[in-house]
Amino acid sequence: MPTGIEASSAGIAIAGSTTASVDFGGGAITTAGARDAFYSVLDANGAHLRSAGFGDAANDQAAADVAIDSAGNVTIAGGMIGTVDFGGGPLVATTADLFLASFDSSGSHRFSRVMAGSFAGGSSVVSVKPRLALAATGTPLAVAGEMRGNVDFGGGTLSSNGQADIYLARYASDTGTHLSSINLGAATSEIVESLSLDAGGNAVITGTMFGDFDAGGGLLGYAGSSDLFVVSLDAADAHLWSASYGTAGSDFLTGSSVASTSGGVLLWGGAASGIDFGGGALTDAQLYLAMLEGNAGPTVPGLPALGPASIGVLVSAFGALGAVRLRRPRVR
Repeated sequence: MPTGIEASSAGIAIAGSTTASVDFGGGAITTAGARDAFYSVLDANGAHLRSAGFGDAANDQAAADVAIDSAGNVTIAGGMIGTVDFGGGPLVATTADLFLASFDSSGSHRFSRVMAGSFAGGSSVVSVKPRLALAATGTPLAVAGEMRGNVDFGGGTLSSNGQADIYLARYASDTGTHLSSINLGAATSEIVESLSLDAGGNAVITGTMFGDFDAGGGLLGYAGSSDLFVVSLDAADAHLWSASYGTAGSDFLTGSSVASTSGGVLLWGGAASGIDFGGGALTDAQLYLAMLEGNAGPTVPGLPALGPASIGVLVSAFGALGAVRLRRPRVR
């Protein structure tokens, strides 16, 4: 089952998990046990370049996301239980722990590490669900997801504020050395769905929230059931801007993408009727697209510390497609 895909000038990288044999064109990858992690790299025409699988005989492992840079270096992140050797020696996880593993353009091991803790509130490795982002070759690798309890990403123990918290950890993309890690959240849960980086290393984390929480710029309001959140942090993990959107019904965010130069943020997911991204309430927003647009300014590269006056919203709702004029979103 593929769960992550990323493309660069060096190829298209796919990652996931398999419970049987899978062949991407370079020969069968056969599981060592019940579920194994895999990655594969294809060229622009879909021809096989390389692929590999990782696991042990008695436990489960699953890659959740993948990053590939312009040099062809591939990094995967996911969940593992048991003992797995990604090429740098055995790594051991007694519960469903987070792993990072990186390989060069020939498939040789660059680094691998495992972080112990409780992720996504489940014992299954597929529930760990980290998200990876890499701005460009040589820039730090960012990993985001949700954590519960205590986790040490390499810079000391972080403790969640309640149920599931957002975490963001950054590592040197060539060595895996820990650079920084933080967590954000409240007594309720915040579920991460996507992570993007711009060329300056500014991060955009998006997901679903189940109560008010403060990401660093003031309390993000909660309308009920489940709402959407967007949090932007600079390269030093300081708060740039954050926003929440929702109705009394069930609203969720599936993914996002950030433009490396303009800083525009594209959101997509599902929402109840009446959700308002700043351009007026959508009356049939079962599926939505929303674009937040910002002006980087003359001295600030990438995503700026945006305020309400400098962000516009363009919304299209499937089933009632139509553009609206740019208006201010609810940003705190």
